[in-house]
Amino acid sequence: MNSGLTSLDPYYLGSVHAVAETGEVVVASYTGSQLLSYVYSSPNVIWVVGIQKIVPTLELAIKRVWEYCLPLEDKHIKAMGQLGSNVGKLLIFEREVSPLRKIRMLLVEEKLGN
Repeated sequence: MNSGLTSLDPYYLGSVHAVAETGEVVVASYTGSQLLSYVYSSPNVIWVVGIQKIVPTLELAIKRVWEYCLPLEDKHIKAMGQLGSNVGKLLIFEREVSPLRKIRMLLVEEKLGN
């Protein structure tokens, strides 16, 4: 049976950069390579998120990406001898509208990632 989704994998496991208490989830990416699975192709997306990524508002979630996550990632990339990092694409995820997809977020009560 064809679900209408074009997915390479039935499950996609990842994380996000910020979760706003107002409901939005923010993901930053340099190339956008993981965003297709997050927004369309994988029928089951599982985000594992440390509680330090929760902020009160969408504005603070975006600020967290630019002022906290990006500097850490840039430092990490430069330490590997590469030129650095940047945000090429910024996803603001509010809700899933397809009944064929399930998005799950596992909040972990410890610091995971940046």
